[in-house]
Amino acid sequence: MVFSVSVPTQMIHWQGQAPSGGDHALKSFRTKWLSSSPRKMPLFGAGANCCIAIARNLRQANPNSNGRSMKNLLISGVVAVALAGCASIGKDLPLRSPEEVGRVRNPGTDEEYLLGKGDEVSLAIYGEPELSRNYTLGADGVIDVPLIGRIPATNMSIVALTKAVEARLRGDYLRNAAVAGSIVTYRPFYILGEVNRPGEYPYRPNLTLDDAVALAGGYTYRAQPDWVLIKGERETSDTRVQVAPNLAIRPGDTVRIVERFF
Repeated sequence: MVFSVSVPTQMIHWQGQAPSGGDHALKSFRTKWLSSSPRKMPLFGAGANCCIAIARNLRQANPNSNGRSMKNLLISGVVAVALAGCASIGKDLPLRSPEEVGRVRNPGTDEEYLLGKGDEVSLAIYGEPELSRNYTLGADGVIDVPLIGRIPATNMSIVALTKAVEARLRGDYLRNAAVAGSIVTYRPFYILGEVNRPGEYPYRPNLTLDDAVALAGGYTYRAQPDWVLIKGERETSDTRVQVAPNLAIRPGDTVRIVERFF
């Protein structure tokens, strides 16, 4: 994956004169690539912070090198760091199957879907049109229903939420409350990396990796075809998962399609 990073030139200090061809090559490199103001350098992985260190080490190891050979060595070193950075993205994580991580597509219904922040639900109260409306779960996962106030909805199915609203209305406000609930909009998932249109997309029931990639315009030609990185909504780190037709994507997931090494 190619990153563009800003390198402030005040962090790089050229010391001494440039009497030799090798020193001249390095100074020329600094002048062309790290000129006057911070600029964006297209580098791979962690290569950005290593360029000057490579240059100085090469100069010390080859004090008599001419400018052309030093330039070639410098380019070779930067490319080596670039490829090492690419190869390391997620590669060190254990490869898990969809079955191992509980991500096998299981056709279900809205009755099994658990609500969370960002979901929009509709609650229609029979005979009470002024109380019927849509609600979006906020950061605290709570909806504020007229007459009965705030109801925690996180991790509830739409059926459970409907029953909770009915019970509260029957207690003090409506003798025979009847509520019909449905999910209007699902909270999104995110797909990043080597797809043509990376970004945020609305979840839909029974979503698979193939579905998610199709929504994002398909893979780029650089995409790693055998595994992906997935971070769940409540997880703090990525899991490397083997690509399979039944690999399930969940609401709130962050899916990263990495670049293949070659």
